[in-house]
Amino acid sequence: MAWWNDMDEFKRTEIFKHLGFLTDIMRFSPDRDLIEALNPDFKLTPTLEELDGFTGLGKDLRSKTLLAPKSVSGNKFLEQMHIIHRHKECFDNGLVSLKFLYLRYEKKKGFSDYGKQLKNGQHLPTWEKHRQEAFMVDFLGTMVFPRRGKKISIRLSGIVVVMMK
Repeated sequence: MAWWNDMDEFKRTEIFKHLGFLTDIMRFSPDRDLIEALNPDFKLTPTLEELDGFTGLGKDLRSKTLLAPKSVSGNKFLEQMHIIHRHKECFDNGLVSLKFLYLRYEKKKGFSDYGKQLKNGQHLPTWEKHRQEAFMVDFLGTMVFPRRGKKISIRLSGIVVVMMK
């Protein structure tokens, strides 16, 4: 992922503290069409046991309290992603396009292009911190809980907020 590679080592380490070895998923590139053609009922979403192996959160995840945020509205998503203005393209049944966060946080150009629409006081270090959070939402939405049509669930912002505490 270009977004990941564009971050310096310190920021990647900060993200790793929250996502653990889940970030290694980026090194794999399964052929989704081939998998679905061979087995249409196959799901690429990992099981709790697989998540345990990646994150190292401990054994028996089924008996632990899960990161299940309350329903996240469109406005709450914007607040959690530090975005001030609602956009026309925004939400469709609790989903937002991958491009929505990518444009604002993937490269430093997002800071200059969207700075006044973001809650960062036009302060680059604050934007960098928000960028890490947006990356984690994007990562979870594309690699762990993928949806069709390059969309991600807005509920993932609630999970990231809980993880960051």
